[in-house]
Amino acid sequence: DFSPKPSISTISSLKRASYDSIVYKFNAPNEISSEIITQRPDYLKSEIMLQKAGINIKTMNLDQMRTDFHALEKKKAELQKSYRSAEKDISDMEKKMKNLSQYLGLQLSEKQQAQRKNQPPHSL
Repeated sequence: DFSPKPSISTISSLKRASYDSIVYKFNAPNEISSEIITQRPDYLKSEIMLQKAGINIKTMNLDQMRTDFHALEKKKAELQKSYRSAEKDISDMEKKMKNLSQYLGLQLSEKQQAQRKNQPPHSL
């Protein structure tokens, strides 16, 4: 049943009512079967994607997955910290090497200078 949009004059004539005065003319179920959700196309596509990744949703342990995820996050943070530290160390060593080369009067060959300029910067 598709009714036309109400006109502005109809909308302006509507009066506010209290929530308690609203009468429901349909029977809403007290619960909904989970089968309704599991038959949705988006749910089915997600389940297929997980199966392709080797994950069985019927036997997966969410608590273990959360524990593993937090452990991986912690390891990632540690590795990022180590990487930033190593990156700083490399930068410091390059500065020292440049200063030492200047002090000793050594100059890098044009080929070595070009190689250094073409190297991508260190980053995460």
